[in-house]
Amino acid sequence: MTPDFHLNPQGGIFILTPRNEPAKAWLREHIPDDAQWFARGVVIEHRYVDGVIAGVKEDGLAVEIV
Repeated sequence: MTPDFHLNPQGGIFILTPRNEPAKAWLREHIPDDAQWFARGVVIEHRYVDGVIAGVKEDGLAVEIV
């Protein structure tokens, strides 16, 4: 099964990259418009990543750490 998101740890930040349309829709609904983006992923500070990942999983989407 292909994950909906890839999560790439980068020291004190994480990059959450959507891999399909449901993941992109989730980001549009849950991530603020002023969020920082890098390449095709949203940058998430270390202190927020657990909450974001919990929300992704609660909504039935899968995350793979790369």
